Amino acid sequence: MRPKEIGFVGFDNVTGSHLTCPADAFAAAMLEDGFGGRIPCYKVWSIGLTKEPFVTESGFVIYPQRSLATAPPLDTIIIPGGSGARRPEVITQLGEWILTRYPKVRLNHAASFLKDAGFYTSGGGTSGIEMTLALIEEDFGHHVARSVARELVMRLRPPGEADDHFGGANYQSDPAERISDLPSWIIAHLEERLTVEALAERACLCPRHFSRVFKQVFNSTPADFVEEMRLSEARRRLLGLRATVESVAESVGFNSSDAFRRAFERRVGVTPTAFRRKAAHAISTKVVQHKRAATRSAHSHLKHAAAA
Repeated sequence: MRPKEIGFVGFDNVTGSHLTCPADAFAAAMLEDGFGGRIPCYKVWSIGLTKEPFVTESGFVIYPQRSLATAPPLDTIIIPGGSGARRPEVITQLGEWILTRYPKVRLNHAASFLKDAGFYTSGGGTSGIEMTLALIEEDFGHHVARSVARELVMRLRPPGEADDHFGGANYQSDPAERISDLPSWIIAHLEERLTVEALAERACLCPRHFSRVFKQVFNSTPADFVEEMRLSEARRRLLGLRATVESVAESVGFNSSDAFRRAFERRVGVTPTAFRRKAAHAISTKVVQHKRAATRSAHSHLKHAAAA
């Protein structure tokens, strides 16, 4: 799964918490991989107006990873607030970028945070984290967002709601939350027929809607995602020399060793047999190097002992 890429635009006299708190929330969003590990949902980038470091209102110096000119393709761009956001040069650079590309953006000063199509805006402080949790929930579902909220001791809330009107019953979960646990379930059931219909039934969605939501959340079709997970697990199992290529193919859900071999070579670039041979050679080379290093160390100790 490719993590979604999030860019935080920084500038001199930015409010540090507006930048770092939402960034920490995005970094805390993880999916279970089914083997006790965790898969990051996001890759967070710090982006400066230029490549030079900038200083927050509280005096912290931040060295951006990229500048506006060199920023990678991003799924989401976050522009924090601060007194620096009112400086003419910052307004010019950011304002022109926003208004020339998104002339229909409107402002609302009453709500904690708002969503309007693909645009989100929020007030300062905790409302920025609330907005971040809403983005995580939209991307990866209620389960992931709830785990991040629990870690940050926050609560989930829908955009635009005032505190006195908010209640859990008013909040309808997004269909994306139904597929947030699928990766770990898929890994545990690789040997089964993981068709779109089977996965859609697991998520309690119709196949057509399931495919659309799955592509939006994981940036991959269900078939490609399942194949990649099968081949990833196959690579791990091929490192065990006792299992045959045929048994590995069957254990990760391929109908035949030929289909497994074609898929493996297409994605990995070598056949399963060649992959295993290269892995075994790399392991044996490391063992030999370790033994040689141990022998040299032993000889060195003997020489020192003889000299003494």
